[in-house]
Amino acid sequence: MAQLASLKTSALATAPATAAPAPEDAAPLAGRTGYVAVDLELPAALRSAPSAPSAAPAPARPRPAVVRPPGVAEARQALPCCGMEQELVDAVSRNDVVVVCGATGSGKSTQLPQFLYEAGLTATGLRIAVTQPRRVAAVTTCERVAHELGAPDPKTTPDALVGYRTRYDAGGVGPSTRLLFETDGVLLNECKRDLLLRDYAAVILDEAHERSLNTDVLLGLLSRAVPLRRAHYDEATAAGDADALPPLKLVVMSATLRVDDFLDNAALWGAGPRPELVSVEARQHPVTTHFAKVTELDDYAGAALAKTRAIHDKLPDGAVLVFFTGKREIDELWTPCGGRASTSCPSTRRCPSRTSARPSRSRRRVAERSSRRRTSRRRR
Repeated sequence: MAQLASLKTSALATAPATAAPAPEDAAPLAGRTGYVAVDLELPAALRSAPSAPSAAPAPARPRPAVVRPPGVAEARQALPCCGMEQELVDAVSRNDVVVVCGATGSGKSTQLPQFLYEAGLTATGLRIAVTQPRRVAAVTTCERVAHELGAPDPKTTPDALVGYRTRYDAGGVGPSTRLLFETDGVLLNECKRDLLLRDYAAVILDEAHERSLNTDVLLGLLSRAVPLRRAHYDEATAAGDADALPPLKLVVMSATLRVDDFLDNAALWGAGPRPELVSVEARQHPVTTHFAKVTELDDYAGAALAKTRAIHDKLPDGAVLVFFTGKREIDELWTPCGGRASTSCPSTRRCPSRTSARPSRSRRRVAERSSRRRTSRRRR
């Protein structure tokens, strides 16, 4: 027994010293889960130096102060277009070309220029051009917009906030003019002088569905001017020019335009971005469409005259607008209609026929408001 005890003591003395067993928490992961820890190397993109802080956002455009006459704000709220002011302004801010398709009576012709003006688009001293295919439309729309903005009358003020310019007439145009209503032929002449339209921040092409020669040529020139202005702006900002000419905004408005054919027209927009579409579906007044039971092929003008008389005799007070194909038909049928109206209904206001050959004062009488009934004929 003594020998045995001595052998155990010597064996313990001669055995190599071993470390104390590690606690279970400190045991290697491979002993418990089979996972072997390795050193991870971050991708080069994450190991690179931190990027520079983003540039400060562009300063907000100063908004002009608008003081409207009493009752105008309430009347504007009834227009369906006013309910989409934010959508329209955002679309113009994000895109260089915007197509606005709105029903007749939605208020797009009078409200969209005011939206862009109040959004600060003219803060740099540039103008907003609004084109109309006819002189009467340009003048009457200008007068209405000036009234809603509380601006001076463009007919009596030489340098007004809102002005108009037609082929033979102009009013309120000056250095302070920010909203300019003009016929498409006038703006076409300006494109001949300056394709980039450096005096304008935006161009609103109204009634694009009429597809007149001036409208089509002007639309083709503007489709080239927009990318040129964008390229000019990008080059100037890349060079550090803080006063670079801003990009040109183009807004095409119509009520019956074939939108898909226009938006996908590669001849106009090329490889550039597709224009954004904004639809204003609501109307200010209900519109009902009626069709004649019998289609008159020979004496269609006489059938139109008979229908006009029936509307005048049977329906409530209001105006009747009749479209004919030429001045000859208008002159031939206006006399019998006017004679009947003046004899059978003395209270009816007799308006002149409305053709492009008439003087401006004569054609504008048709657009004037009246509480009495009137019948007008207009060349299509």
